[in-house]
Amino acid sequence: MKKIESQTEFLDTLIQNCNLCELTKFETNVKFGKMTGFGMGKKYFMIGQNPSNRRNDHFGGHGIYPDFTFSNAPEGQIAKCFEKVGLSWDDFYVTNLVKCSTPENEKPNEDTLNKCTSTYLSQEYFAVGCPDRVICLGEYVHDFIKQNTIIPKYSKIYRMFHPSYVNRTPEVFDEWVEQFQRLKDEK
Repeated sequence: MKKIESQTEFLDTLIQNCNLCELTKFETNVKFGKMTGFGMGKKYFMIGQNPSNRRNDHFGGHGIYPDFTFSNAPEGQIAKCFEKVGLSWDDFYVTNLVKCSTPENEKPNEDTLNKCTSTYLSQEYFAVGCPDRVICLGEYVHDFIKQNTIIPKYSKIYRMFHPSYVNRTPEVFDEWVEQFQRLKDEK
């Protein structure tokens, strides 16, 4: 476990000093806190698009936080989903394609995506032991991961609803729970 922590701590330092793209000019969080993902779960590697720009309002800009990251509320839908399925944050390593917030949470441009994912995301994946199940939250993340070589081909890649979509579209909650149940049940 110590080796993994030191590798992600090293990545945190790199990210906090990053100037690869224009997002670092606007990102108030890059200089403070944990910028790689959270959790040291070896079962699942969960990827979102980018950190919410709303985290500044609630946590003083300190990186990535369980559940808040994806639902804008500490007791959000993903916690309810995990409870129904019997999953825990301890099963997951959760991160984002890019490490900086984008204005209005818009999709990062291709240059930013390529620089950030090739520099940081692939290193995170290997630092946490190459989980063989990769969960892409939303179609955008899924399509990017499938079209690139960041995650090795032997990993199984799942596309699931993004928690913010579930928050906006509550009628898909049960289907989302089923997605996570299938993931958990698969051997």
